[in-house]
Amino acid sequence: MTGTIHLGGGGDTSRLLDHVRGAGFEQAVRELVARGGDYGGGSAGAILACSDIGVAAGLDENEGGLTDLTGLDLVRGLEVLPHYDDTQAVAAREWSSRQARTLVGVPERSGPAVRDGDAEVVGHESVAVFDGGGVTVRRPGERWRTS
Repeated sequence: MTGTIHLGGGGDTSRLLDHVRGAGFEQAVRELVARGGDYGGGSAGAILACSDIGVAAGLDENEGGLTDLTGLDLVRGLEVLPHYDDTQAVAAREWSSRQARTLVGVPERSGPAVRDGDAEVVGHESVAVFDGGGVTVRRPGERWRTS
């Protein structure tokens, strides 16, 4: 049996992660995805799908003082920067290089759909994929391998 779950945003990413953990929801989400279910995340919910929520440090205040920033690790090989626009390109490139992680800058009207290590841009806008010191623009409908 599969299903779909969507975690939206609307606040501090660390607080959302703390609530997900506190409710015992973390393992349930991982199991749903492992069985072929879909996870949708907007804003803080998109960041939670990643291996680490550290990218949120530039967006949120970490109101609860969370120290374990381990995310749900549902999109291996990618970190997500929601609400992205080109004014964030320099900071995103620096973060990706410093953390040695691939960062996807996701604008409001688009995002990556990831399954089994393959990503596809869904929506109406291109995403920016920062990998170390470089950036690749991926257009709607374009697919690429994440790992």
